[in-house]
Amino acid sequence: MGKLFKVFIICVFVNTVTYPFMDAFLLKLAFWQIKGLINFSLIDFLKDIASVKKLDPYAKKRAKVRTSELLSPRERRFLKKRKVWVNKGLAKFLECSISQAEQPTIALCFSGGGYRAMIGTLAFLQQPDFLDTVTYLSSLSGSTWALSTWLGHNLEFNDLLTLTRTQISHSIINGIDRRLLIENGIWKLFYGQKMSLVGVWGSIVANVLFNDLEKNYIGSTQTRILRGQMPKLSQFRAKIDHGSRPMPLFTAVSVSNHRYQWLEFNPYEVGLIGQNKYIPSWSFGRHFTKGLSTDYAPEHGIDYLMGIWGSAFTASLGEILGHCSNKKMLAEVTDISESSPGFSVDTISAKLRSEFLKLRLSPAKIKSMEFEESPFLTLVDAGVDFNLPVPPLLKKERKLDLIIIADFSSNADTGSELKYAHEYALKNGLKFPKIDYEVMRDSVISVFTDPDPEVPVVIYMPMIKNDNYSKLFDPKEYVKSGGYCSTFNLCYTPRQFDELFGLIAHNLSASIPQIKEAMKFVIEKKKRMLAL
Repeated sequence: MGKLFKVFIICVFVNTVTYPFMDAFLLKLAFWQIKGLINFSLIDFLKDIASVKKLDPYAKKRAKVRTSELLSPRERRFLKKRKVWVNKGLAKFLECSISQAEQPTIALCFSGGGYRAMIGTLAFLQQPDFLDTVTYLSSLSGSTWALSTWLGHNLEFNDLLTLTRTQISHSIINGIDRRLLIENGIWKLFYGQKMSLVGVWGSIVANVLFNDLEKNYIGSTQTRILRGQMPKLSQFRAKIDHGSRPMPLFTAVSVSNHRYQWLEFNPYEVGLIGQNKYIPSWSFGRHFTKGLSTDYAPEHGIDYLMGIWGSAFTASLGEILGHCSNKKMLAEVTDISESSPGFSVDTISAKLRSEFLKLRLSPAKIKSMEFEESPFLTLVDAGVDFNLPVPPLLKKERKLDLIIIADFSSNADTGSELKYAHEYALKNGLKFPKIDYEVMRDSVISVFTDPDPEVPVVIYMPMIKNDNYSKLFDPKEYVKSGGYCSTFNLCYTPRQFDELFGLIAHNLSASIPQIKEAMKFVIEKKKRMLAL
């Protein structure tokens, strides 16, 4: 751990010194990559770029900042249509008819955790009857990748599973597509947007999960993915507008002076939660003055957004130490022995409490959208705050009745991330049930209710061993030992994929009776409210 700590220090120091020159560095890297391209045609390349602008439906449209506590008009229209779909879904799932007035609003909440979380999320999405009862899907880091590939492909779900299983069995290094990196770099340079390693990372991840798109590039026989091909967040509207799928919510946090502001990304809008200011999803990255966008930059591809949502590598030293929950771990990370004179957690904190703790490795810098005084927002993986994307679900306007949390965190068995989510709710005056952490220990599913009719029921389902599935496979042990369930493992063999996917799917299937009971409880609670 001491060596890793020193490497991190060196990387952060180099990044801090060179960050003002990052744009120039990445631009030089792009042109160096151009020289290395085989059979590179500048004319074809410029045509690719021109086609992006030509096909952009918002190329001549100015975006407006919407300031309101209400949900967006498009989300409200979606809810009306989804309510009809969910009513039928609940009737089928619970085998009883329900009036729309009694109908609960249900959300699934997926944690982060790299490919582990992506695979776990896909296991939940595989249950069509269950999914038809859900209105919102909230995601963070690795689970955002699952929702992105699910909505970004036009495939039957089993075909998508087969594709993803194959894609992530190869090294992520194979996902480096130089043309996409170059195109993204040129666009950012042209519109005065900041470059960072987050953009490179997003391109790598997207070129793994969307490498099949190159086969569908109309008019080209070359095997490549272009910026214009990469799915866009606003395009996901077509997948949900008619109400047949739940609405996806993606998350990141803006960091300023060790304060975190959660951002919500959905197909309709992007906004800072709690500030009631929103912009159209297609305008994210543009500069805004007096409530209007001042440039016409094209919409970012899902590759860049996946890079932001899953940018755990940009965590600061302070955030890394903040997740070290005991003295021994702190000592290992800082290379300080417990036997050292005067050693204590307080002593370590005093030694490390400085500006140095705030340094982070090349995070995304986005024009501020008028949300804050700073001209740029620093955006990072929301997991640096806590690993459950609960904040967008607790918005009062969404009126959630039931939140089902699927926790694929490395510490899911302890419920630590649920504690952080609970603390967030209390700090912000939001409704959340009391959690009994002893009851949930070693349980595949735990249900928490509250007599207050405005408090949502919370179901907690951690990634946990189940002897009825396998007496040998324990994902917690594979995480601790640095095995394939580690957050940092980005290559799963088909057998490993099947083993982890199978466990999550088995635990979900085994929990369906309790989930149904919780749904019925919420319906009865709504009936009692209507009777008052």
